[in-house]
Amino acid sequence: MLREIPATAGSTLKLLPVDRKFLDDRQEILTRFNLLYLPQQIPANTYPWQPQAVDAIATVSFLYVNHNLDQQTVYNLAKAAYPKAPKLQAIDSFWTLFSIANAKSPTFKAVDYHVGVKKFLAEQ
Repeated sequence: MLREIPATAGSTLKLLPVDRKFLDDRQEILTRFNLLYLPQQIPANTYPWQPQAVDAIATVSFLYVNHNLDQQTVYNLAKAAYPKAPKLQAIDSFWTLFSIANAKSPTFKAVDYHVGVKKFLAEQ
């Protein structure tokens, strides 16, 4: 949606940076949610009206499934989605944090992945 705003809007439309100090000052609050809010930079020219990089807080997206959902179904979903991560990342920076490496990293160790996803990640 933001990419559809014309470049001429850059004279009045700006992304406001959220710097590391903001995160540090709110550490007590954000510590509980450190998995959900991460420092991230929106690269310059991500939007036609945004000529400079902007420091921001990124949040990850999850596809939630019921733990009762069949293991093989969820495994197949993970097997179909995760290998497409590089292609998705090339299309849109929204997918920056979506990867097998990130899913297996200590940052996401607290995520209660479905057993189907755990099985897929264990094979990687």
